[in-house]
Amino acid sequence: MRGVRSTLRIKVAPAIAIFAVAIMTLPAALPDSVAASASTPLPGALACPMLPADNILNTDISTMPLHPQSEAWKSNMNAATRDLHPDFGPSYGDISIPYGMPYEVVDSSRTKIPIDFYYAGDSDPGPYPLAAGTPIEGGQESGGDRHALMVDRDTCTLYETYDTHYVSPSDSWAGSGIAINLNSNALRPAGWTSADAAGLPILPLVLRRDEVLAGEVTHAIRFTAHATDRSYVWPATHQAGSANNPNLPPMGARFRLRPDFDISGLRADTQAVLLAMKRYGLILADNGSDWYFGGTSEEGWDTDFLDELKSIPASAFDAVDSSSLMISPTSGQARQPSAGPTCNERPLAPASTGYLAEGSTNGPFDTWVLVANPSEKQTVAACLTFFTGTGAVPGPVVTLPPQTRRSVRVRNYVTDWNVSTIIDGITGTVVAERAMYAANALASGAHVGKAADSPGPVWFLPEGASTGGFETWILVANPDASRGSNIRLTYLTESGPIAGPEMLLGPYQRASFRINDTVQTFDVSTRVDADGPGVVAERATYVNNNRLAGATNSPGTQAPGTNWYLTEGATTGGFETWVLVANPDPVLSATVVLNYMTGTGPVTGPTFELGPSKRRSVLVNSSVSTYNVATRVSANRPVVAERALYSNHPVLGRGASTGEGVSAPATRWILAEGATAGGFETWILVMNPSGATATVTLTYLTGSGPQSLAPFPLSPGQRRSIKVNEAVTTYDVATRVDATQPVVVERSVYAPPGPYRDSTSGPGISLP
Repeated sequence: MRGVRSTLRIKVAPAIAIFAVAIMTLPAALPDSVAASASTPLPGALACPMLPADNILNTDISTMPLHPQSEAWKSNMNAATRDLHPDFGPSYGDISIPYGMPYEVVDSSRTKIPIDFYYAGDSDPGPYPLAAGTPIEGGQESGGDRHALMVDRDTCTLYETYDTHYVSPSDSWAGSGIAINLNSNALRPAGWTSADAAGLPILPLVLRRDEVLAGEVTHAIRFTAHATDRSYVWPATHQAGSANNPNLPPMGARFRLRPDFDISGLRADTQAVLLAMKRYGLILADNGSDWYFGGTSEEGWDTDFLDELKSIPASAFDAVDSSSLMISPTSGQARQPSAGPTCNERPLAPASTGYLAEGSTNGPFDTWVLVANPSEKQTVAACLTFFTGTGAVPGPVVTLPPQTRRSVRVRNYVTDWNVSTIIDGITGTVVAERAMYAANALASGAHVGKAADSPGPVWFLPEGASTGGFETWILVANPDASRGSNIRLTYLTESGPIAGPEMLLGPYQRASFRINDTVQTFDVSTRVDADGPGVVAERATYVNNNRLAGATNSPGTQAPGTNWYLTEGATTGGFETWVLVANPDPVLSATVVLNYMTGTGPVTGPTFELGPSKRRSVLVNSSVSTYNVATRVSANRPVVAERALYSNHPVLGRGASTGEGVSAPATRWILAEGATAGGFETWILVMNPSGATATVTLTYLTGSGPQSLAPFPLSPGQRRSIKVNEAVTTYDVATRVDATQPVVVERSVYAPPGPYRDSTSGPGISLP
């Protein structure tokens, strides 16, 4: 799970447990700007990049100009009558292994042997870690190209051979071979081949199932053409042309899927590949059938995914000229497109400031910060600053026109297990949330949390479980640049308080505390006390047992109260809703009353006594069965409350989400996060706890501007669900809610099938 860097002896997961799929991000949040991003490392070789981040093969070419020979090259590649063809997938007939490029990861203990090359002048002499069991393209008896791809994870060396034949350790031969350092941008000498006709490496240029499932491909993809010119262009170093004809494409030619090609109705994994083809493109690497592109030989490639890729017309691609990115003809290093201005110093007097304690960009975690401008007239700039414990890391300056929303991928600026974020509105007020995704055997799913307004000396986090497949973390950040805070955690359980860890949290430092290391229970709340400048605190829980799976998160609250509103809830159709109430008073008991609001009106819930420093869980399904249920928690003494929602739905799948209680209704709300493209589903939940009918208006804020819905009435004691997908299709949508009577608002997002499948929710941010 998390690594830490404090004096506490908090457990750090061993490297072997950190991945099941090397994580990149879901397409639910698209980058605010272009930044270099080395393609996802191989499972089993996480310390080795697939070439440096600034290699031309990992560089975004979406802004490069069209090549003047684009139409001629496409014509000679039959683009008008051909569709893309994945050169990988399940095999049929007598071939028992999956179609595509196999590879293996070895370590330095693997014996390396000499290989006799018949293109020895173009080959690296080796020795190579080739063995009798090394997988061969097409199988050991193949009569095809017989590629073998091997990565030594200890030295980050990529070995590739063509027409490979292992006979014995002293008698093996192949056509050609390369041995390259994956941390190097060095190209083959001019005129040299590799194991591919263009002189390029193969493995960094093929699709792998792990990166497709993880949701983002960040490299060019190799493909073939039936006829090529007797020339090559950077970064290729070799040609295998059939004629001296400039109307034929040369080796190394780069093709890009047109930016206006609509991919919104396709599967999420298909979109991830096509988005890579828009950003990083296809690169011509060998002769073969027109528009065949490469992937790995792996079990599990989905045939529906492959069929969608086969429907993409080749005519939707254009050749681009990326020569302006070349720094040296002997290096693959590329000039990087500008990532835009960064926030080198925080503004002295920001119009607004938000604090996000949680965040992680290492191992299986990916984090996005979602920033929205609620103003109807004013363009606002926002400054993002990240910190981990070693000082501030400048983030981007994001410019937001009126009523728009932007997404910032934190991984583009800092890689660390523990990352917190400060969001400053420079020229006006902004609101922010954070979305975090994880995909491995121990922590999978997604969760969302909204930014806190200010640090404080005490925080209460009602939800938590640390047994039965649950793992709960308390994330505490000190956003002060110069002063430390002494912090102390206390856990409130069904049987009373339990002392948690204490530590000094230094300036701009973030720490993670695993509750399971101190207490094991299904019912645990947390109190965080701090001196000095104060801190911000959040709670993250991961669950994976026979019934439940997912990740949840909620920020803490600084003040208990006698009334709490929880808008989201469902208790039928595979949904299970719990209300979690904690009494932080160390001496006095509290009488707690629950009342539910449904689509048809109010329903009376239970009343119970909650002892001092205790926590209790109430199953809403025991009182009401409906898809629409909100909860009001009332108490005679201040308490804190949260809601947990679990789903096992035939369409939405399994998931978990939580939302912290809201202490007061309001007439204006904004919710920064939301996505309705790529299989994502977003709902806005509105409850009316007042005594009069409210007229409610929803306005969706997207990257291209606002879109309002027709107003609707909401009766007293009523709850209503609005599906955002019915109005807009986009990866970036925030929602503003205006009402004529005070209401309470939440948002739920359901992710599509894949390694991140989960549900997220959370209340909105009230506006003045």
